Amino acid sequence: MSFSEQKTHIFIVENDVEQIQRIQQAFQLHSDRIELMIAINLAEARALLAAVVPDLMVVDWFLPDGEGAELLPLVHKSLLQAIPALAGQFRRKPIYPVIFLGQAGSEHLALASVRAGALDYIIKTAENLQKLPQIAERALQEWDDLVLREQAEEATRTELARAELFYSTAHALVSLDSPTKKLQTIVDNIAEALPASSVSLNVLDLTKRQIMETVSGGLNAEPFTLPTFDDLWDGLVGWSLRKLEPVVSPKNANDVRERSEARQKRLDRQIGSLMVTPLVYRGRTLGVMCAYNRLDERNFTRTNLSLLVALAHQAAIVVEEARILQEKNALVQQIQEQISRTERIMDAIPEGVILLNHQRRVIQVNAMGREYLKYLGNTNVGEVLYSLNAIPIYTLLRRPNRTAHNKVNISIDRHRHLEICACPVYHVDSHEETTEEATVSLATTRAEWPEPEEWLVLIRDISEYVATQQEESTVAAPSLAAYATQVASSIARSWRNDPG
Repeated sequence: MSFSEQKTHIFIVENDVEQIQRIQQAFQLHSDRIELMIAINLAEARALLAAVVPDLMVVDWFLPDGEGAELLPLVHKSLLQAIPALAGQFRRKPIYPVIFLGQAGSEHLALASVRAGALDYIIKTAENLQKLPQIAERALQEWDDLVLREQAEEATRTELARAELFYSTAHALVSLDSPTKKLQTIVDNIAEALPASSVSLNVLDLTKRQIMETVSGGLNAEPFTLPTFDDLWDGLVGWSLRKLEPVVSPKNANDVRERSEARQKRLDRQIGSLMVTPLVYRGRTLGVMCAYNRLDERNFTRTNLSLLVALAHQAAIVVEEARILQEKNALVQQIQEQISRTERIMDAIPEGVILLNHQRRVIQVNAMGREYLKYLGNTNVGEVLYSLNAIPIYTLLRRPNRTAHNKVNISIDRHRHLEICACPVYHVDSHEETTEEATVSLATTRAEWPEPEEWLVLIRDISEYVATQQEESTVAAPSLAAYATQVASSIARSWRNDPG
């Protein structure tokens, strides 16, 4: 800032009338660009400062009712040591430049005043007072440079802190196994980086209107925890979720985006400024992240909100990964239970039972089936079955019709004879009727079936029947095809956990 840019307000605190006149005379040539405000003691100065913020303040160190340093917003430790009575009175940086005036012999205060935040300390000589306009303009320019440099440094610190925050969060997402620990790290990091008195992350089921999980962080996390879904839905959280937009709300504001009851609860909990952003991943709303400050703490900014939104994206990924993992674990458990039920069915069958998937890979066998696999197919569980005793397996894996079942009789030698039958296994309800007769009929007459999920191969030793048949032609083996269909039906029901 310089005198030529805009009207400059300079605040003079001086009790010597003669010195005041000299100062006014020095600024006479600049009267069209500056406005001098005069106070003769601390009381008048405080009254003026309560109404106006000057561009520059020139203060006599020695005033009738105290030290001019009492007007300085920041007092450095060195100044406190020089004047112990001022200890504890000042906590903020100056928001405008300050120049101190002093009598000859008070030069020892110059360094202390500059360290405390003043730009300069000038001995009140006639020459110095005459140069005060030039000193003031130089001080204003120097102050502008300091402000710009501090803003740049603050921006750099902010970016470094932001980078550190994202690095710390990324490291946690990679190194931690527990989703809850990952979310806790995100919440703690954002609470520290903002900073915020409290940050909470709520995983929600919007359909059931339930809070599924809550993770809180910050120094005052517990008092700010909102206990019910309705508490969230009636306030800014509900607005943010309905609009799918992040929101920042200042303290002591009558925010129309929250209902009056929610507003009162917010005040009762001493919640001041509030930020909310929904957790959304690929169009799926998973929950919400909130940051709170107390009524006696600062308001959040749009920059703070952008940081919260960035971390909320990371949190949404963690929540979605946890949901997928939970579904995967539930599916694995379900499959394990289905396998156990199928094993119990197969183990109760005296014939050899082999279960193939749609790729003809062996997925389950009973004890007898394992023996048959060994010497008929030279195949183990987990491997693809290509043939049984030189009979290509694909010739058996055909959907049956009314006139023929997928079965074949083979002779190992003249004393050992086997009957092999294959039957499709469908897990879907619509592929099975409620009675065994309907199942057999459906399995043997339907022309257009979808590909089955699995195939059941049943192997029965019919050597005894063959030998008996050679002696008495009236003896025949029981129908293996019908039996295979019943077993396939039982396995299908076991996969649906249907007792049948």
